[in-house]
Amino acid sequence: MVGWHRFIGLLTQSFPQRQTQGSFCPYGGTFGLARVYSSEGKFDEAVKEASLAIAAAPEAQKAQLEGLKKRLEKKEDINR
Repeated sequence: MVGWHRFIGLLTQSFPQRQTQGSFCPYGGTFGLARVYSSEGKFDEAVKEASLAIAAAPEAQKAQLEGLKKRLEKKEDINR
C-alpha cells in the first residue's frame, strides 16, 4: 500500500489545526493506524496501536475498542 503513508503525513500536518478547533479525537487516529496494520497482517503493531488508543479513549468507547483489541490478539483482521 502506497497511499496510507501519504495519509499519515497529511494527518500529522493537520494535527495542530484540528486540536485548536476542538474536534480532535486522540484515540481515533491511533486506532485507525491499528486498522491499517491489521489489514496488512502486522498484528503485533496493531495491538500496540490499539492499546494506545484504548488508553486515550473515553470510558464509553473503551469496551468496544477492547473487543477489537482481543480480535487483534487472536490475529484476526478487524476490518472484515
